[in-house]
Amino acid sequence: MSMLEIQHLSTDFETENGMVHAVRDVSLSVDKGEVLGIVGESGSGKSQTMFSVMGLLSGNGIVKDGSITIDGKEISPKAFSDRKEYEQVMDHIRGNDLAMIFQDPMTFLNPVLRIETQLMEPILNHMDISKEEAKKRAIELMRKVGIPSPEARIRQYPHQFSGGMRQRIIIAIALACDPKIIIADEPTTALDVTIQVQILKLLQKINREQGTAVLFISHDLGVIRHLCSRVIVMNQGKAVEQGDVQEIFRHPSMEYTRKLLAAIPNRRTSLRRRTAADQERGEG
Repeated sequence: MSMLEIQHLSTDFETENGMVHAVRDVSLSVDKGEVLGIVGESGSGKSQTMFSVMGLLSGNGIVKDGSITIDGKEISPKAFSDRKEYEQVMDHIRGNDLAMIFQDPMTFLNPVLRIETQLMEPILNHMDISKEEAKKRAIELMRKVGIPSPEARIRQYPHQFSGGMRQRIIIAIALACDPKIIIADEPTTALDVTIQVQILKLLQKINREQGTAVLFISHDLGVIRHLCSRVIVMNQGKAVEQGDVQEIFRHPSMEYTRKLLAAIPNRRTSLRRRTAADQERGEG
């Protein structure tokens, strides 16, 4: 049995211009300890698929059809008698079973609260431990994700951390209650290349050492190839291709996938372009 299984998921959004079908009949599964990639351009439906799973759709969004199960337990909205019951169950699932790493830490972190408060909150909400024990766990989580001097830095505010360190804090919050699956939504997009590599290595380490499954959402097939064992390609709300990462790189069956592969920067080509540009400026 898969840890997470989605069958024929469809999600719609009501707008001034009518109904938008953001997710169309998507099916996928995530096994224990797996790193699964979802790739596609902006607007392809990859993030809305995961927001549907997490119960984090905006007010005008609705899961129209389909099944979502965690360890065999149905958690799609249709499985509950009312919205209140659904929210109560999802409040428990978020953190314990599923956790999410967002693209921009500053949209998630509260700028006026110390990191201590924000990191301890999910621990106290989901674990039956004292504040003192929760703080110890928070400090250990900061250490685990590579934040130096956590005993001192836990008292600081988000703006006192670099972009890369803020993303590490988000990962620490996601790990707070040992979730079974981490959903990472474009977690490296806003970071420079060096920090991107560090964050990807951290996610790999978490997956390897804790057995936490990772569902990695990206528009970059190059990153997906580096991190994931399987990939799902999405376009216009549909899963148009899925399978082993290396196989899809070697033998993509869809034209859309071939276009994404063609967009991956070629290091040699990039180097030649930079060299030519330097020579034109007289810097070569």
